[in-house]
Amino acid sequence: MFKKRRSIKLGKGVRLNVGKKGITSLSVGRKGLAVNAGKKGVKATVNIRGTGLSASKYITKSKSNFKEPEERTSRIKMDTHQLKH
Repeated sequence: MFKKRRSIKLGKGVRLNVGKKGITSLSVGRKGLAVNAGKKGVKATVNIRGTGLSASKYITKSKSNFKEPEERTSRIKMDTHQLKH
């Protein structure tokens, strides 16, 4: 399976990332340092050019991401309960 993603350059160091469901995130930065704001939150990425080494860290995380594991757990419990009866 291939992911459909496109990046549109809006100006020097600014990109709008678009996926299947519309606008996915906005990236600001240059080679070696970038900040990306998207659905999951704001993430900073630093890399050493030419080495393949990089590090990423979320500066802020979306509150909606913390609810997803609980919802998944309740669905799993419900499915197991249905199997017992």
